[in-house]
Amino acid sequence: MYSITVGIINILYWAILIVTANVPDLDANIISFGFHWTSEFLMAGLLIIAGYLILSNNSLSQRGYYFATGMLIIAIVGAVLFAIINSDFILLPMGIIITISAAILAIKNYEEKRDFYYFTMGNIIYAALNVFGNTLQNMDSASFTYLLIAFIFAMILVLHSFKSEPKFE
Repeated sequence: MYSITVGIINILYWAILIVTANVPDLDANIISFGFHWTSEFLMAGLLIIAGYLILSNNSLSQRGYYFATGMLIIAIVGAVLFAIINSDFILLPMGIIITISAAILAIKNYEEKRDFYYFTMGNIIYAALNVFGNTLQNMDSASFTYLLIAFIFAMILVLHSFKSEPKFE
């Protein structure tokens, strides 16, 4: 239920910010925000799916949970830092609670190296999507090109590993 709840909270949080026009510098950074929202809503959707997989005892539940949690941890730590820098005292306590609870659950449910692999890949995919937006917004084609190559390889690894479980010695 935790993953589902956090996924829904994330969608509602961003929906409220967007509907109330409470997103700073949106017009000046529309490309960056577009990619950021892609990573946020992808993460939220994957958290909800991971929660469903856990509740249904699906064989992909552990992989999905750690992939989505990897995305969540980088997102929420970034949100906490944003809240501290911008004195956002609504986001800050929520971010701290989610960070601590997500970390505790990830540590508690950790079974093997495979879990860390999926956690790391979720982290990388979330970060790459955000940096894509920033490089395009700033017209940094060289950084975008290198990142795109790394992103493609990461996605190939992730998609392949969800089809056939990787072996870690």
